[in-house]
Amino acid sequence: MSRILSKLMFVLAVMSAALSFGAAELHATTTYIVGTCKAGTQFSSIQAALDAAPSPNVVEVCPGTYPEQITIINAVSIEALSIMNSSYVLITVPSGGLTTNTTINRGQTSAAAHLFVKNATVNLTGLTVDSTGSNVPTGAALVGVLYQHSPGTINHVIAFHQISGQSTGYGIYMEGGSSNPTVTVENCGVYDFDFGGIYVTGPNGPTDIAGPAARENVTGQITAKVTNNFVNTTAAPGTISMLFGSSTVDTVAGNLSAGADRGATGMNIDANAGSTFSDNTIINSTVGITLLADGPSVTGNKLYNDGNNGPGAIAEYANLTTSKITGNLIQNAQSDGINLDCNTVGTLVNSNTFEYMTQGFLNAPSGFSGSGTYIATSQDVVPCH
Repeated sequence: MSRILSKLMFVLAVMSAALSFGAAELHATTTYIVGTCKAGTQFSSIQAALDAAPSPNVVEVCPGTYPEQITIINAVSIEALSIMNSSYVLITVPSGGLTTNTTINRGQTSAAAHLFVKNATVNLTGLTVDSTGSNVPTGAALVGVLYQHSPGTINHVIAFHQISGQSTGYGIYMEGGSSNPTVTVENCGVYDFDFGGIYVTGPNGPTDIAGPAARENVTGQITAKVTNNFVNTTAAPGTISMLFGSSTVDTVAGNLSAGADRGATGMNIDANAGSTFSDNTIINSTVGITLLADGPSVTGNKLYNDGNNGPGAIAEYANLTTSKITGNLIQNAQSDGINLDCNTVGTLVNSNTFEYMTQGFLNAPSGFSGSGTYIATSQDVVPCH
């Protein structure tokens, strides 16, 4: 009996080892190297590594310059390697410029996406996308990094010089859909675009800029976390540093928007209920924050030198029943602190601080208390006429 039990235990041990080996094989990670700085399966371009079989789980990129337009359709993590005190992975425009490879805005606008993620879970770390010399066709949008119906994380990525010459250049653009992808954008820098810096939109695109009447009212959406990013442009009037469209649920915190003067907007908010915008800093915009819909909350932000001949440092264009505008510091606004546009706000707008400006609240509805702190403000509350 003991010999039989011993054989049985041996057979079970062999089977267990075989199953463990099979499971390990099943979950093996395929890693490719772009460049020659590290041993492994090497490729000369990022796209070549992505297109190889079997498809990689991880692509590690050596420091260097890679002139290519990239399309990603499979789940993958792309990471910049740090070698010999350098981790600078620069993706530039290939000779001949960028070609149109997708559409945005309900399929109505052709787009040349420099780095295009389509229907795949993708994580990007440490990449720089420079779209100088993109040469996009007339009428096409230029996008530095485009996530289309795709979840993932964009971390320590720089997108710059998305200037199309047609006021259609975007730095980082995320478009949702019926799958409701979740995307995180953190610790990134977006510079020198001629229309939009960081855009988060539902499947119908940024219809929001036309006002509340243009809200999408569709099922598909996107959930975004946008934190600790720096957005800066001096390219053109009419730019929007950050836009959060309808059909999005957003957590937006710790971002800095600077230098977007002459007709620019720091944040354009038309997001769904439950979205929060807090602890952001917006400097030198014609309008710092535009709130186009009830639902999101705008709290604890700092706005400096905004509202230059515009509607206000914060412009609110909807009757508020759930949104809060509280705890914001508005300093040195060039005209008005918060423009309520004669909308109903009840007690949801309170405890804001106004320093050094002509008017604290403009177009306040009847009965509005104007609760807040005012320092060197000529008129605390200007009623609606």
